Amino acid sequence: MLELSGSDDAEALADNGEAPRVYGFAGTPQLHRANRNYLTFFANRRWIQDRSLAHAVAEAYHTLLPVGRHPVA
Repeated sequence: MLELSGSDDAEALADNGEAPRVYGFAGTPQLHRANRNYLTFFANRRWIQDRSLAHAVAEAYHTLLPVGRHPVA
């Protein structure tokens, strides 16, 4: 498993000399669902399933959503 320790490592991974960019869409805390089916991730324009990404999004919202509800992102 690869662990990044800072911006120098991130820049070293980029093939064009620029730091990698991460972007996406996330719903407001008022937009939530009863299951995790509304967490969708793409990497290099391909749909992926990754539990660690889903967990990271859930943790970001955990104090903002009612118990048993999940974010839309």
